[in-house]
Amino acid sequence: MRPYEPWLQRVQVPASAGHLLEYRLGQQGHDAMGFAVHVPHYLAQTDYPDAAELLLTSLSRSTGLLLSTDELRTSAAAVRIEVDRQIAENADAVELVQSLEQQYDAFMRGRSGDNLLAQTGPLPTAEELGAELERFLANQSNPPGEGPAA
Repeated sequence: MRPYEPWLQRVQVPASAGHLLEYRLGQQGHDAMGFAVHVPHYLAQTDYPDAAELLLTSLSRSTGLLLSTDELRTSAAAVRIEVDRQIAENADAVELVQSLEQQYDAFMRGRSGDNLLAQTGPLPTAEELGAELERFLANQSNPPGEGPAA
């Protein structure tokens, strides 16, 4: 019988300085905690104060530190109003965002139950997502009513 050989000898994944700090603190016996906040991927290249507010609120809850989030809350409200305005100006953007939000809501409903096999509906394939994104982007470069570029 041949000895077991793993199919991967070494795996490298991206990390951050924060991940390394958590790891090293853990090696030394110190409790460490990291936080991650989610930003809708269609807003990833913009300022998104909602995420910073959630991060500080989570940090406050975990540590007992009193961190002010008033300015972030005000900025987040302004950003939400502007994003909603920009999306509302484009029917394709409205459709795309609604579709993404429905998929996210279905995913979260599936996670919230005790049943790991909860029915959330079929997820779109990579090809379907790519085609939808291409259609959306093609319509972004055309004036209203002119349809996609050839």
